Amino acid sequence: MTPAPAVAPPPSEAALAGPVAAHLARSGYAVWVDPDGTGYFDIVAERDHEIGLVELKLRDWRTLVRQAVARRGYGDWIAVALPHRGAAERFAARTRAPPAGGIGVLLVDGDAVEELRPPVRWPESTRARFPGHRASLEALLEATRSGVPEGTRWTGFPARSGRHRGARATTEWRLEEFDRPPTGP
Repeated sequence: MTPAPAVAPPPSEAALAGPVAAHLARSGYAVWVDPDGTGYFDIVAERDHEIGLVELKLRDWRTLVRQAVARRGYGDWIAVALPHRGAAERFAARTRAPPAGGIGVLLVDGDAVEELRPPVRWPESTRARFPGHRASLEALLEATRSGVPEGTRWTGFPARSGRHRGARATTEWRLEEFDRPPTGP
């Protein structure tokens, strides 16, 4: 009996992030993957005050269009990254009309990224309708450049932290406390 050929596991969105981030970095962008720790922005790229967003998706192109269009107020351009050529080509073909027509389409094949359709900058009139969105993303990027941004959600930690025998709860700890040398034995 011949063993069945090994089937590669399907890629995850996280697996797409590395090649896309490297592709953008080679193009001169500073790149952040999930900069707010919530998963709202998959990838944010910045170069010379230009901000681009990339949505990573494995399937469900209708959701992808909604996500990309909903984020147009945050960046100058938006692209989507998909891991299958057929899906990426269908997405590009089905999203030619506004507002999705300006969304770039990236094909991720292993570590290679191919630009099937370049992203188009949103018109100034579109970006002007969302001034608070852009300002909040710029503040997040500035905070990220300076260190850990305020409000970052940390994963892997319990949501609540209680006191144990009179000690402070972990939510009361401050990062600056750890700059001091330890005291006592």
